[in-house]
Amino acid sequence: WLDDLWAQATEVVPEGTALWVNNKSGVVQDLLVSGEVSLADTNVVALPVGLTMIANPYPTDLKLGVKGTDVGVDPSYSQLAEGAYSDGTAANSDKILFWDGSAYVGYWYCDGTGYGPDYDGQWLDDLWVKQDLLDIPVGSGIWYNRKAGAAGSWDKNKNF
Repeated sequence: WLDDLWAQATEVVPEGTALWVNNKSGVVQDLLVSGEVSLADTNVVALPVGLTMIANPYPTDLKLGVKGTDVGVDPSYSQLAEGAYSDGTAANSDKILFWDGSAYVGYWYCDGTGYGPDYDGQWLDDLWVKQDLLDIPVGSGIWYNRKAGAAGSWDKNKNF
């Protein structure tokens, strides 16, 4: 990789962040990324206001899970809902987008009081279908659109 001055790039991608690769070759290419696996019990991923790209800081699939799931019982739980903001409407709640191989798929976080267990604390699609069993594949970046008036964080527990 070269920087803008044609010198070898030396940047390091911090844990829990994602990167954008602009493939200008015109053909599909594989990208091999190597580095150290975090062994910390928890990694904190910042969720600034607005749109940002995040990634699972651990080399495992990411299950969205639901708010309030017991992490000790279900180690695949993502805790992504714990830091999410919602006013109970899709327009004003945090959203995630990820590439499923053919298109961007989006979900919004619903935590509206009184909607019931099928909706409260759930990531929903546009038809209000909960996505608690959704797996986001290892290595996938996630666009996170933070709608709250303040930054938040995602405290991701190690699940291996």
